Amino acid sequence: MAVFPYLYCASSGGCLIASLTALKSNDTAKRFVEELNRAEDQLQAAHKQTTELEQQKQAAVAELNKLIAAVSFDWDVKTN
Repeated sequence: MAVFPYLYCASSGGCLIASLTALKSNDTAKRFVEELNRAEDQLQAAHKQTTELEQQKQAAVAELNKLIAAVSFDWDVKTN
């Protein structure tokens, strides 16, 4: 995870990102925006993957419950 040198964290725990216009160069602002966009893309990909895995889990649980319900046991004890 990248560390943003232009991130200010107040003692109250809230963090404020410095205005892009206050950054010293356009290159710095461009890198900041690119890094922010990459982080957002990674977050969206992780959210999509989590959603897909949750759906797979729900389908697997439903299939397992269906198989458990279909199992019948022969509880008769036979002695010879």
